[in-house]
Amino acid sequence: MTEMPKRLRVGPLVYSVQHSHEATMAFSKVAGEDIYGACQNRICNIIIDEGFPLDREQKTLLHEAVHALQCVYDLSDDLKAGDEHYIRVFSAALLDTLRRNPELVRYLMEEKGEGQGNG
Repeated sequence: MTEMPKRLRVGPLVYSVQHSHEATMAFSKVAGEDIYGACQNRICNIIIDEGFPLDREQKTLLHEAVHALQCVYDLSDDLKAGDEHYIRVFSAALLDTLRRNPELVRYLMEEKGEGQGNG
């Protein structure tokens, strides 16, 4: 099984990636809702809750990576997600991030059972 990457390069920044159930529970309490991960842009840190199935963890990591992309590439709330300019900037940022992080791509592409022995 491919391990979750420990860091992500997003533009010129490097985000650390870590598991922490305690941190996600603290964020959930503040947010008033269940969360599976958090992106702390000020300190370039992504936190993913522990103990979830692989596909949930992959989706959560990608979700938090998108938050990092929006911050680093200044995709502000002024831009609407369907606007052509937003899509143009976001697609370039996403492609750059995927190219800088082949270990992220391997991790996201893994399916349940891959990389595990037959026994």
